[in-house]
Amino acid sequence: MQNSSTVNIFIVATPLQSLSAESVAYNFEKTAKNCLFYTKPDLLKLIKKERWHSTVDLFSPKLHSGKKGVLRNIKLLTGNLKTVSEACAAGAEIRLHAAQIFRPEQNFLINYLRRKHPNARIHVRIIPDGLLNVSRNPYKQRTVFKKYYKKLLGLFFPDLNYHVFQGDRTGADDPVVDTVYVLPGFPHEYSSEKVVRLPSLVSSVKEGKDLKDIALVIGQPLFGIGLMSERDMESVTQGISRYLNNEGFYKIIYKGHPIDKKKEFKDHGYEELIIEETLEEHLSCNHYGMVIGVCSSALLTAKTIVSDGTRVVSYGLNKCSFVNDAQKNKVLNPFRILSVELVED
Repeated sequence: MQNSSTVNIFIVATPLQSLSAESVAYNFEKTAKNCLFYTKPDLLKLIKKERWHSTVDLFSPKLHSGKKGVLRNIKLLTGNLKTVSEACAAGAEIRLHAAQIFRPEQNFLINYLRRKHPNARIHVRIIPDGLLNVSRNPYKQRTVFKKYYKKLLGLFFPDLNYHVFQGDRTGADDPVVDTVYVLPGFPHEYSSEKVVRLPSLVSSVKEGKDLKDIALVIGQPLFGIGLMSERDMESVTQGISRYLNNEGFYKIIYKGHPIDKKKEFKDHGYEELIIEETLEEHLSCNHYGMVIGVCSSALLTAKTIVSDGTRVVSYGLNKCSFVNDAQKNKVLNPFRILSVELVED
């Protein structure tokens, strides 16, 4: 039976966030009113609508503003706030689920819901977003000043009242956050009092296609985000191909990152994997001989899902341009803890 006095709001922007939200709703919130809001239209094909009270497309200013400027973005933001608030009508307890509360789209909701629903208890719960949740990411001083700058918006637009917080950029250290969900098997640095570990994102490793002679390459935009030079990106791309050939893989399938238009690490002769299900669901019933990439969180997720016959390999991490050893170790440690094979280029 649904308990309409508890309203769960889930804001998702990636397939992993969508799958994590579904896991939270299905395993922990079956009796509550669960409303899913997605900010990228492509996610609709992954969503199981029957599991939600409602599913709504929130217009992301980045995707929909075009050249309309700041006022257009503000109009979209305030419209989104109103849409989410309407779903919370009569809620005695409102729980906002998001991967982090740094971005204005999620953050503004905290004070907006407090103002529109003064008698409701408002909590935030952090859902997994891959590597972002593996280690703490405290703010630099310059970023702290930016948060107070966002707070000034509230002087001119009362609906846009930024909730200033300290500590980890996800918001996990703030008192408004009462729960942090983490992926099964993933290490973390959050307070144990707040952490709830999710069960497997797929029900089980299913009987499916035996693809032991096929390798799956996971792409990600490392050159695009400045973590690897173009020269090193090309070197790693060729290195992965040589490594796979030396390991006996001659049929290679490539899965690109949703935001990577350059299709980094895709070499000539790779077939491209285009699926409507999530990668996690795909891996649970397609048993590849190897899943390989550089430092994508999909490799960590794969390690917790794939059958024992599938090797998971991180190749070329040594070519990434880390700021310092501390940042390098933050990225490397989860791969070591989960026993992902590490191969240098």
